[in-house]
Amino acid sequence: MKYKVGSLFAGVGGVCLGFKRASENFELTFANEMDGEACKTYKANFNHSLIEGDVEKILNPEIVKKEREFLLKRSDELKKINVTELEFDEKIVKDAVNKLKGPFFVAKAMKGGFELTDSIQNKILKKNYSEDKFKDYVELQLITNNLVDYTEDKTEIKYQEFKKKNTEITKEKIDILTGGFPCQAFSIAGDRKGFSDHRGELFYSIINLVNQLEGKGHGKPRVLFLENVKNLVSHEKGQTFEIIRTEIEKLGYTIKYKVLNTYKYTDLPQNRERIFVVCFLNEADSEAFGSFEDIQASNKSREELKEIMSKTLDYSITKESNPEFYYTKEKYPNYFMTEEEFENSDRKEKINLNEDMQDLYEIYQIRRGMYVRKNQSGVCPTLTANMGTGGHNVPLIKVYDGIRKLSPKDCFNLQGFRIGKNYKLPKEVKNASLYKQAGNAVSVDVIELIAEKIEKAFLKNDKNKNSIKKTKKKNSLSTEINNSLKNKTEESTVEIFLKRKVEEIKKIINEEKNEEKMKQCVKEFIIEGVNVL
Repeated sequence: MKYKVGSLFAGVGGVCLGFKRASENFELTFANEMDGEACKTYKANFNHSLIEGDVEKILNPEIVKKEREFLLKRSDELKKINVTELEFDEKIVKDAVNKLKGPFFVAKAMKGGFELTDSIQNKILKKNYSEDKFKDYVELQLITNNLVDYTEDKTEIKYQEFKKKNTEITKEKIDILTGGFPCQAFSIAGDRKGFSDHRGELFYSIINLVNQLEGKGHGKPRVLFLENVKNLVSHEKGQTFEIIRTEIEKLGYTIKYKVLNTYKYTDLPQNRERIFVVCFLNEADSEAFGSFEDIQASNKSREELKEIMSKTLDYSITKESNPEFYYTKEKYPNYFMTEEEFENSDRKEKINLNEDMQDLYEIYQIRRGMYVRKNQSGVCPTLTANMGTGGHNVPLIKVYDGIRKLSPKDCFNLQGFRIGKNYKLPKEVKNASLYKQAGNAVSVDVIELIAEKIEKAFLKNDKNKNSIKKTKKKNSLSTEINNSLKNKTEESTVEIFLKRKVEEIKKIINEEKNEEKMKQCVKEFIIEGVNVL
């Protein structure tokens, strides 16, 4: 029995891989992702359909035309107030444009959510610039840059492309819809703006797709599987999660959720707390699933964690093979200070990684550039999307030939992708992108645990349904035979049975041509035939 799975915000396929590993009964039908680099990694590892692009526009292609109308109108408005004649430091303007450009700029501008970053605000404050006028000037620059991609011809091409993708994403019934919608809007590491951040609003794409699938006659997915940061529950004193719960319940689903920490439920040595939400359309599936409490946590000793870490990280990497991962005195003189160098410096704390990092199979971090800390839980701290940019988010390890940061392969392995076994990292994707992809990914092993639990619920209920159907079919045949005998037809019980079965077999051969159904029909023929005889 196959259960079809569709995935929104698929990233590099962590959720998809978890369902794939959980059971052959799960059939991955489509995935959607808009990050081009993540798509490269996804396509290198999966063969099913990957629908690339902004899911909001895929589900509502008209947005493309509305964006063009907005850009043209807003451009005229800004030019009328002589924004082009204002004079600002071009370096600051360029910096602001680079920080604000991105896939969601137009969407934010349309909703009045255009904001300068804190660093830019500080710069214009020092220059005594008017913030409103500077914003207008930067917005015009951004709009002008975007209009290059919104000519009339290009807009029509995009519109048609998104219409085609809409047909593809809604073309068939799916049993499970997964969606790890962007978490930055709710994360401690982000600004925690929730639905005021456009990324938070992307949750509604899940609701939209469910409604469109039902509108196409496919019905709603049997299960919605959602994942996000644990702060989703507490954001805005619980109001954000309550909105999400209400919207899902309006669709007729029953919600079950729990925050799970990766290292407490799997053999992946990473401290990663995420909320997992499973929504059931059918009450029977909800009851059969039971509770998240059925998933047992395990307490591992420090020695067990070190053993797991030794197998998870790649200790075959050397300074000679991958010098880019190593911390050396030449690269980071302040991290390898001698006592004499420290005394002659103005630093408040002395750091010497060779002295501060003594243990293999442990994770360290340089905190605020002031001191070195070993993770006391014996696992890796939560991997983040900005690991590749440096700073205190970079986990460090002691290896046989020095000190190095985690490699992209290490990070993917800590998320459960098992590089080299059933997953690979494309050579054409740069390390900076791979670090981001690993930090944004889910822990595959946690997904696998929950997917197995969903499958058990499905199989239990479907087995019961099939049993009821067989009983009804057998009773129907008996009734037909008895009625025939009561009507004193000249046909015997055996003749009635044979005629019916011949018609069923003909239908399968001539119309459906389904080998599996043919085999099932033959099995039923034998079993029912014995009963009749």
